[in-house]
Amino acid sequence: MSQVKEIFEDFYKLEMEKKQLLRQMEELRESMTCIGSSSDFSKIRVKTSPPEGARYEELMFKLEEKRAELVKKIMQLEEKQKQIELLIESLENPSERVVMRYRYILGLKFEDIAKEMDYSVQHVYYIHKEAIEKIRVNKSK
Repeated sequence: MSQVKEIFEDFYKLEMEKKQLLRQMEELRESMTCIGSSSDFSKIRVKTSPPEGARYEELMFKLEEKRAELVKKIMQLEEKQKQIELLIESLENPSERVVMRYRYILGLKFEDIAKEMDYSVQHVYYIHKEAIEKIRVNKSK
């Protein structure tokens, strides 16, 4: 059961990583715009200063390489998230789907899920346990 639970716990972490990568993409866009508008490298925000004699084309190439890496990583994360969403959708019980979405997609605590659904915390734990078990059984078929 723990393998299935780990898959779901990874979902929230993946979403945070995707947001971080999107922020990096935005920073790259800003840097590329700054470079494109001027060859004055003093306006570029980088963690280290550009190497002596760095040319405009070299910096643009490096920025484009980084952007391509980020796009690839974001696509991989989105694919994993789709797989997790499909596992949730495979549940027949609507309450189980709701609990799993609240817990793993929205990252809510069990206490908050109980308030949202007007259930006891113990009942939410039970629904969660049942959902994990059903997904585990379905995956092993």
